[in-house]
Amino acid sequence: MKAMLTSRDRKIFHSVVQEYIITGEPVSSRKIAKKYGIDLSPATIRNVMAELVEMEYLYQPHTSAGRIPTNRGLKFFVDTFLENKELSPQKKEAIRGKYQKTSWEVSGLMQETSKILSEFSHGTGVVLAPKFMDTIFRQIDFVLLRQDQILAIFVSQPGLVQNKIIEMKEEDISQDDLNKYSCYLNEILSGLTLREVRQKIFEEMKKEKNIYDILLFSALKLGQSAFCGDQEVEVYVKGQNNLLDYPELASKGKMRALLKAFEEKSILLKILDKAMESQGLQVFIGSENELQEMEGLSFILSSYSRDRSILGSLGVVGPTRMNYFTIIPIVDYIAKLLSDHLEEM
Repeated sequence: MKAMLTSRDRKIFHSVVQEYIITGEPVSSRKIAKKYGIDLSPATIRNVMAELVEMEYLYQPHTSAGRIPTNRGLKFFVDTFLENKELSPQKKEAIRGKYQKTSWEVSGLMQETSKILSEFSHGTGVVLAPKFMDTIFRQIDFVLLRQDQILAIFVSQPGLVQNKIIEMKEEDISQDDLNKYSCYLNEILSGLTLREVRQKIFEEMKKEKNIYDILLFSALKLGQSAFCGDQEVEVYVKGQNNLLDYPELASKGKMRALLKAFEEKSILLKILDKAMESQGLQVFIGSENELQEMEGLSFILSSYSRDRSILGSLGVVGPTRMNYFTIIPIVDYIAKLLSDHLEEM
């Protein structure tokens, strides 16, 4: 399709999209001639725009109105005209400054990242947290906090750490006992996914031979407490109200549907999972989302990683006329920054 557009066609199309992103209104040939310095008559520009309508890059919402880019046209615009744009040193420093706090656990880091995405894009920031239960078990350690309370610290293969407080109803237990429990569990659980760890502990506890070994059975019971409970995949969402700034999304019915979709999060999971299928940045525009609830929205998403393993995805949700020029480098930079922080954890 690119070869079918002349340099004149491209310039007019580029100007229409730019103006639509700014105003959200149909763009007239007169506006293009007057504002964008194209040395052609409004009639000539109008003819070119009519050709772009035939190519399904633009459409005319009303007979007397100007033109609006279609989802196909916006996709063509992103693929053709957007170059890899670097953020300014000032913008990078401002984003890095938000990550100064170093004591975050993974959940806190993910939550803060969604806020940063929203703040710097003026859109809705979304982050799919690592699917901890699908990562490979590395080790577990137990720390005696007090006689009836133990801290379980388990680490997955990429180096992600999760903590859990376990309330004990047992009789006296020492730190030395806990060290023995962790050594035993680390030996039998090595190389399993955390999902498989649960099953392994359950199977070991059913074996009659372990019942007569107080040490082993106690270790398994403690391990079961550490890994029990549902650990759902977390999706962090911030800045939904920013979408109210766009008239095309601000109707009561539309906004209610969007807020419900954000709240349920299962819808977001589908597209965030899709973004993890390939490394790097991806843009899903309008109907490309294949999700009726997200009609009229675009997603600018990127995967993030640790030790070259993709752990999750993040990005910005906004109207199809969001400013791709400014938001794409923001998402790209924050994904790299998050990956760097995870490397250091």
